Amino acid sequence: MITVSPNHFEAQTAYLTQAGYRTAGAQQLGVYLVGKPLPA
Repeated sequence: MITVSPNHFEAQTAYLTQAGYRTAGAQQLGVYLVGKPLPA
């Protein structure tokens, strides 16, 4: 099992946000998997 401290997780998610990454929910992923683009 891999664990990460809350502070490290917060730093990682802040970095990803600053780098322009976004999350996709299950419904968005399903749409993407059938060949449609993710919303901008």
